[in-house]
Amino acid sequence: MSTHQRTIPINDLRPGMFICDVFNDKNVLLFSSNTFITGFHQIEYLRKQGVSSVTVIFQGKGAEKESEDSFEKYVEFKKQVKKAEAVRKSTLDAVRSMALAAKVGRYFSIKEMISQLQDLVTQMLEQPDVTIGVTQIKNYSEQLYAHSVNVSVLMIGFASVLGYSEELLLEAGIAGILHDIGMIRLPEELIRREGLHTRQELESVKRHPFYGLEMLQQFRDDLPASVFHVVVQHHERLNGGGYPCCLKGDQIQQMSMLCAIADVYDRLTTPGPARRGCLPQEALALIFQGADEQYPRELVEHFTRLMGIYPVGSFVKLESGEMGLVIKVNRDNLLSPQLVMLFDKGGQRIEKLQIRDLSRNEESERELWKVSCSLDPANYGINPADFFHNEVAI
Repeated sequence: MSTHQRTIPINDLRPGMFICDVFNDKNVLLFSSNTFITGFHQIEYLRKQGVSSVTVIFQGKGAEKESEDSFEKYVEFKKQVKKAEAVRKSTLDAVRSMALAAKVGRYFSIKEMISQLQDLVTQMLEQPDVTIGVTQIKNYSEQLYAHSVNVSVLMIGFASVLGYSEELLLEAGIAGILHDIGMIRLPEELIRREGLHTRQELESVKRHPFYGLEMLQQFRDDLPASVFHVVVQHHERLNGGGYPCCLKGDQIQQMSMLCAIADVYDRLTTPGPARRGCLPQEALALIFQGADEQYPRELVEHFTRLMGIYPVGSFVKLESGEMGLVIKVNRDNLLSPQLVMLFDKGGQRIEKLQIRDLSRNEESERELWKVSCSLDPANYGINPADFFHNEVAI
């Protein structure tokens, strides 16, 4: 089996890589050669040990990991989905209970919600793509709660790509959950309605960051300052065109900008009663159009690195004519994600689903395995959420 080695910065290390011996500055062996990095928790451990770079082993097509049957990989993927969905459900239950209590003026425990978020941070660090994939599950009847959980997931991943500490990842997750808490002060009909609002209704909606700030004052000793900034600033924009304070540039905290981008992405990709949601690539393109004007370009580029050129949930066609659904982003090669293959070259549905890593191609397959284009899965009877829902049989 052919292999080659390359030393990379610790910030470039990703799950799925093999590494050589790693020592700390006291010459203590932390990981032995050929260790397979399974999750971001191992990378965070190396950072805490002061490791700034590692030597990665790149293995050829004949590596043991690649010799596993691709159907078995799909079975393993579904096990990961089951775990991610359980964490999401627990978080969603906690958010629902908190919001319903707050809506009627009852006491709710911020500390219990924070404790639940620890599990979400761990899940996101270990299986970022599956955890992001589970945000594909949309429930219109619980849109506000689901949106809060989705934004929390995206903010944790976003902060991780930026190299935030685990403590700050938790802060990002808390901020994501609470960013729209002020919305529960608005009439439910107003929250659900899409399209035109009267001037008075629009002004009321634009006050929800202040409502949220007021509601969280009682927890000032329990919440980090960054959470309050996010609650009141997540609709501000770089050029001053946002609300409620028309802040500009450096007046807006970075964590608030992370939330702004995550918030917009989830809203764009969430369908409404009278409209379809944007495809993931469409949402990314719209966000990228706002770089420099609405959002810092550097943050938009990091968000793209998290989500990929073809984000999880994208339905793509290969040059070979085959079609599949993106379930994992290759952050070392954003053009070559992992797919669940759904249609063969002749356009026939594949019965026994298999996973294909587009980055693991032989020379003869290289052109055929390139992504040709993104497609609307609805036109092919595909609902991406089904692949991230453990109770749905595929």
